[in-house]
Amino acid sequence: MRSRQARAMKFAGLVAVSAVLVGPALAGVTVVNPDQAAYDALIDQPEFDPVGRLNAGGTLGSGVYLGDRWVLTAAHVAEVSLSFSFSIDGTAYASEEVFVFDDWDGTISAGNDIALIRLANDVVGVDPALLYEPQTGNAAELFGQTATYTGFGQTGVGSTGATGPSGAKVGGQNAIENVGGGSAVLNIYDPDIFFADFDDPLASDDGIPWSADQALALEYLIAPGDSGGGVFVESGGDTFLVGVNSFVFAFDGDANSDYQDLAGATYVPAYYDWLLGLTGLSLGVPPAPLAGDLDLDGDIDDADFGLAFAAFTGPGAGPSSNQAADLDGDGDVDDADFGLAFAAFTGPSAGVGVPEPGGVLLLGALAAGVVARRGRRCFEHR
Repeated sequence: MRSRQARAMKFAGLVAVSAVLVGPALAGVTVVNPDQAAYDALIDQPEFDPVGRLNAGGTLGSGVYLGDRWVLTAAHVAEVSLSFSFSIDGTAYASEEVFVFDDWDGTISAGNDIALIRLANDVVGVDPALLYEPQTGNAAELFGQTATYTGFGQTGVGSTGATGPSGAKVGGQNAIENVGGGSAVLNIYDPDIFFADFDDPLASDDGIPWSADQALALEYLIAPGDSGGGVFVESGGDTFLVGVNSFVFAFDGDANSDYQDLAGATYVPAYYDWLLGLTGLSLGVPPAPLAGDLDLDGDIDDADFGLAFAAFTGPGAGPSSNQAADLDGDGDVDDADFGLAFAAFTGPSAGVGVPEPGGVLLLGALAAGVVARRGRRCFEHR
């Protein structure tokens, strides 16, 4: 993993730029079929909700929300401005700080096309992308996997390339088939870049020796505007972020995202030392919260019982102000829920097997309060 530092670019107002995605460092989208219905259905799945649009003075790119105000993108997108707007789920969030990986020097073949943007406020209503846990730490472990590429790039069809406008969320799938240095034509590319080629479904041989020459049902290639968007793979029933869209490579000299062009993406796990160290984020699927941990601090203690008591409704009284306290899922918060919470009590340090004295005393007080409240409710209803 690469542990070198990032250079921080402090917020200093919006910098106008004329263009960000130029030459071979383009990224965007092209599809094999002009009917977008199946592609749209794929990208509408919730696991791709973390992909949003980055805007800096009219220059568009893409980014992936990682949680805790962090957005991952491509370095060639992030370096164009000190300030961005990140639009996701209908809401725009202003950036606070930009971190470009320190070894990025603008040479696309050298890799390191990765950056982080810290938002001024956290994203609301969107779950962050899950970071892939690598088996080897080498991009070659992705060989043969079907990946979903997403972003806000241009649209088009494979026969003519990217000709439509950018700005809407788009995506599709492709098979990861090579890495930098994996063939003679890719020898100049860093091994932490992985590649997928755009297969023509009507052609039996695209002339690329290592290509499977078989288009997927939702075959797709990135195009202008997709830079910084995410590349995702499935593993163990979950969908994980493995790459950041970086560029298009063309054998015919025209990187317009038509058939036989290649998409190059940055292998994110190679940068975990930097990424996780800077953000404090974790890999994989976050553990499910403990049932009864109403304050979400990792244990079930006096504080949680205080919240449960405040949410008490009594049996059959209908929804509570805090539905997380309804541990048995019967639509109310009553004695049965307190019994389940008592059985799960850990104390302030999760994993403690018996209630602490303070917790026992509070439980007794809560039980007395519950009885009193039940009595009062009965009296009021007579």
